[in-house]
Amino acid sequence: SSNGDHAIFVAQSGMLVVVASGDRNGESVVIYRLHEIARFDEKVTGEEIARYEDGDWADFPSQLRPVAEATLAKAFCYHCRETHFSAAT
Repeated sequence: SSNGDHAIFVAQSGMLVVVASGDRNGESVVIYRLHEIARFDEKVTGEEIARYEDGDWADFPSQLRPVAEATLAKAFCYHCRETHFSAAT
């Protein structure tokens, strides 16, 4: 389904989590690096490493821009049923 699971993976410390949002007023992407994942209490810690908002790529790391662009494409893909970006570690 369009709101179902599209990719399943095991999260590990050091991985990036990319969160996108957007509407008619603008768009944003925030990238976090995971530090700790506790299995039993579902505690996750991490740090924000990059932020993009409304066309301002000035301070965004260039090596992460393809990930951010793919995340935005996924966020705006109507009834999306596909993975837009994946990379092996």
